Amino acid sequence: MMPKNCWLIACQSSELKNKPLGVEILGKPIVIFRTRDEDKSITALEDRCPHRGVNLSQGRLIGNHIQCLYHGWQFGSDGECKKIPGRINSRGSDQSNPIKAKIYSYPVLEKDGFIWIGFNPKSDTPQPSLPHPISQKMDSFVWKTQAVGNLPNVLENFLDGFHTHYVHSGLVRSDTQRQRVIAEIFAQPDQVECKYRGETRQNGWISRLFEPSRQLTISRFLVPSTAQLDYIGKRGVNFRVTVFLTPVRPSLQMIHTRIETRKGILPNWLKCALLTPFLRKVTHQDLRILKLQNENNQRFGKEDFRSTELDIMRPYIVSLLEGKAPPPNRSINFMV
Repeated sequence: MMPKNCWLIACQSSELKNKPLGVEILGKPIVIFRTRDEDKSITALEDRCPHRGVNLSQGRLIGNHIQCLYHGWQFGSDGECKKIPGRINSRGSDQSNPIKAKIYSYPVLEKDGFIWIGFNPKSDTPQPSLPHPISQKMDSFVWKTQAVGNLPNVLENFLDGFHTHYVHSGLVRSDTQRQRVIAEIFAQPDQVECKYRGETRQNGWISRLFEPSRQLTISRFLVPSTAQLDYIGKRGVNFRVTVFLTPVRPSLQMIHTRIETRKGILPNWLKCALLTPFLRKVTHQDLRILKLQNENNQRFGKEDFRSTELDIMRPYIVSLLEGKAPPPNRSINFMV
């Protein structure tokens, strides 16, 4: 279940410096680089020299071209071969493009601190953007990791509150201190949003240390592969976590996680330093359970899941990923 006709994040803008960068998205090896002209435009090409198949991401930049490290063939932003060293024409001068050797060039955009690559975007496909612009009232930072698991399972893990009592026991929630919550689910053709009312605050250490009292929690899934959690208090959003998933292969997801916290006395760098150990621990726990889930599904040769009404987001995630109409809006009560 892989996204189609969409824009996906390849990397943060800050990751792309003076050298080519190789990534893999949707099973396709891609090389990204900035040109050396005045506007520093970005190019994304198939990561394979058509001469002898060496990956171009191991090469180097020559002006606005990328040069293969094997025989020095050079390619421009349109994917056309611009130069093959050693070939000359009838007049004895360097012959820059003696054969038709073109590689695929991907649509690419730099926006909101990320570099996005387009995979067969249609004319009506909206340009990529963040679910919410970063507010001046919020501090933010981003980190990157990878998760073993297919796209629906990784999305569900992030948006599911019922595993936190066990996988993140003590850090996020505790099974012995549940609260009665009402969940209201609202679906649209390209997203689903669930509002959780009644939980004053999670009872784990992360919430105790870093979050004031809570009035509302909102979880979202946005097509093709973005998930978000908002923790809202009296003054608005206190804490927001957004994950941008980029499928590397069907069972491997690249994840860029953006953390936003309300500005206060502590500077952003200090909040980042204080939060990171807790968040890394939670992330490690999620990555471990996802890896176990994926390995066991492979052992049995299939996914054979049994669900209840508590698996709130899963039906909506699967329907939207498959391009189907989502289930009806609904409201349920439970203990979380």
